[in-house]
Amino acid sequence: MTKRTPAAARSRLFLGLALVGTAAALAGFARTFFHPLFAGTFRAHPVVYGHAVLLFGWIAFFLTQSLLVERRNMAWHRRLGRAGGALAAGVV
Repeated sequence: MTKRTPAAARSRLFLGLALVGTAAALAGFARTFFHPLFAGTFRAHPVVYGHAVLLFGWIAFFLTQSLLVERRNMAWHRRLGRAGGALAAGVV
């Protein structure tokens, strides 16, 4: 049995939070956004589409970063983290 360090436990916590957050966002917007979008019946101002892309991009970014840390791929985590600054600026 391998001993889990506090850092490993923390990375597992963040991965769990990212998975729960992703599932909650998908479930929460399924009826009002995703189903109409894929059915071709969703109509909104282009700003709404941009908002959706940025915010769901942020959720996907958090999930990706958490997976990279959990798998101990710190080189890609850091490389992707630099690009995340641009995404963060767009979210703000």
